[in-house]
Amino acid sequence: MDINLFKTFLTVANCKNITHAAEILNFTQPAITAQIKLIEKEMHAALFERIGGKIYLTPNGKIFMRHANNILLEYNSLKKDIYLSSKKNFSLINIGVSTLCASYLVTPILSPQNEFKNISLEICSNTDSALNGLVQNKFDFIICHTDIKSEKITKIELSKEKMIWTVGKALYLQHNQSLNIFDYPLISFKEGCTYRKKYEHLLPKLPNIIMECSNSEAVRDAVLNNIGLSFLPNLLIKDYLNSGQLIELPCQPNTFVTLTLGFFKNKHFSVQEQLFLDLLLKSI
Repeated sequence: MDINLFKTFLTVANCKNITHAAEILNFTQPAITAQIKLIEKEMHAALFERIGGKIYLTPNGKIFMRHANNILLEYNSLKKDIYLSSKKNFSLINIGVSTLCASYLVTPILSPQNEFKNISLEICSNTDSALNGLVQNKFDFIICHTDIKSEKITKIELSKEKMIWTVGKALYLQHNQSLNIFDYPLISFKEGCTYRKKYEHLLPKLPNIIMECSNSEAVRDAVLNNIGLSFLPNLLIKDYLNSGQLIELPCQPNTFVTLTLGFFKNKHFSVQEQLFLDLLLKSI
């Protein structure tokens, strides 16, 4: 039953007059009469009786009035609880991300002024683990480095980052400023990583691998320490390139990696989820 029918009933019961109730509710008198008849039809009982110029509750009407008051009290309490929950952003957001995305896209959004209190970030080693987490309802959002194939998932491109062969300045000078990547030992990503697939696709063979990592920041730090060269996204190393701590080696053709946000189609966003999404899209 429409909650407004309970309000109409209680107004008529308190006014004891259809015309007066219609004025309060801003309805016509026939509309109020029709609503009362609809309630009585659904209850299979007369709820009002007319005596003289006024209407009064029948015994069944008194029973209905008692329950109608309780229903409206509970309904208003429900609305208040939902409003307070939404206003205070109590809902937990679970996000599956890579280290790069967590550090450079998500973490800046979690500043105190944005009032996020319940966000869980889980670092995913690859796109498959992120997708599996989304399918299993472990994550509300995922941010991946590769294209998401599933038609059930909404995909939003966040950024397209150029991939760069880079080496530390000291190692670059030690090798007489060579621009040949095969003159340097390689700090490689582990097999299956998106970045490794990128350079495996580009090269007929790999430079000599001196160490392997799955964490992009660990690879970058090893390059900064002049252990070897590697293939890294511009987002991760641009400040070090600008300062001269890292040197860019030529790469032809240019290669890019796309950072993509994914979530299930027709997803209903909580207030906090919508705020997170708006801030993320605004920040890119």
